[in-house]
Amino acid sequence: KFVQWSTEATMPTSNAVMGIFQFGGKIGLTTRRMFETIVKPLVETHTGLAYVDGASYYESSNVKMPLIAAMIAEARLVIVDISEKNPNVFMELGIAYSLNKPLVLLCSQRSWESKKEKYWGGTMPFDINGRELLIFKDENELKVKLGRFISDSLYKTRQVAMSWISAAKDNHCKSSSEIEI
Repeated sequence: KFVQWSTEATMPTSNAVMGIFQFGGKIGLTTRRMFETIVKPLVETHTGLAYVDGASYYESSNVKMPLIAAMIAEARLVIVDISEKNPNVFMELGIAYSLNKPLVLLCSQRSWESKKEKYWGGTMPFDINGRELLIFKDENELKVKLGRFISDSLYKTRQVAMSWISAAKDNHCKSSSEIEI
């Protein structure tokens, strides 16, 4: 007899996908253009969801973290560019991670392979190591790979934890087909 069930995360009712990336500097301009010309159109045409990011709300003298955090909380999916070790990006990634949001992590191949301090040298921090990471060598490769990553992240099977009381005397299941939900 089925008693209770819960999923890893509740699917938000929002129809938004949140983009998180570095705004400042030369890399910020390149990344912003990449999100505007590749990520946003791909999200909107392939998923029917709206793309949002915090770039249009950015003011250097006024931190709008409550707004950014609310946008992350409402998003159905969060796409994060971690090509550089940017503290702001990682703080927002941490918010998404703590809310158990489906994530797509992006990293340029140059950043992934570079041994310079602001890049990764082929190793992620332990707390995100093991998560799926889309490494792309150029914008064409990003266009090809990103659609699958978005689809997989939005629609992958989630773990379900169930508490149940068996109707059988032996109190066990022989197969998953015996479980009624």
